[in-house]
Amino acid sequence: MLGRLYLEYPMFLIVEIRRAKKHTDRESIIKLCDLTYPQKDDYVKDVWDKWFSNGEAYVIYKDTHLVCTFNVSVWNRQGWIEGIRVHPDFRRRGIGTAALGYAEEFVRHNNGKILRSLIDVTNTPSLMHAEKRGWNKKEIWGWYLLAPKMLMAKEQSMQPLQTSKRDIHDKKMYVDSWRIYDFDGKQNTIFFKESAATIIPSKYFSGMHLVTVLEASNLDDLARYIHGISTSKIPMKKMCGWSTGIHIASPLSPKLFEDHFEKISSYHLMEKSI
Repeated sequence: MLGRLYLEYPMFLIVEIRRAKKHTDRESIIKLCDLTYPQKDDYVKDVWDKWFSNGEAYVIYKDTHLVCTFNVSVWNRQGWIEGIRVHPDFRRRGIGTAALGYAEEFVRHNNGKILRSLIDVTNTPSLMHAEKRGWNKKEIWGWYLLAPKMLMAKEQSMQPLQTSKRDIHDKKMYVDSWRIYDFDGKQNTIFFKESAATIIPSKYFSGMHLVTVLEASNLDDLARYIHGISTSKIPMKKMCGWSTGIHIASPLSPKLFEDHFEKISSYHLMEKSI
């Protein structure tokens, strides 16, 4: 397991990278999140305790000052980095590069073959920075909620045609607690006449489920199914201002979602071979 690292960057900036310590780091991390997003809640504050419990939370210090936090994990040889937060006073000084470099070494050390992340399509500086380090842009993933008109509708819920497995065409990916992994058919998958999707309870947000639309030519039946379970089985959940218990994600055309879903944001799936 990687331990402490001391890295030297231009301007003789020497930093220490290590796993987070809850009692000494948590308060500083919460303050850093507030500095990063002063106008809205940062989801990192909601999930950090679980990241820490899983041994996935890391920090970067310059002397006694917390300058960065991030989360990195490896599952099934697929690495994931998220929640990079750099202190405003230390941006453009190599701190983000240090976090990405550490994550790459972490994944390599744990026999990972690939490292992935999501970056908002509007975050041009982060996209350019990742590409300079050899990351590749993959699909654009849309994040959706049921449209308000669907939440208020009194439509009869639609039941899946089957919950057993059937062939999913081409290579697909699915979302599990905001992380995107290769689909291998073992995930809980629901099927309708014109669509197929995975639905997975979030590991980090109690009462939240994540739906990945794998393939579809029409989403009427899936939308009615999600409406049924969102109003009867899954409690409403507020996370970063998203007041629903179900999040829907997919790289499919946004036009498919216009009639039944409200688009919240879009992300580039970024990928780097290790």
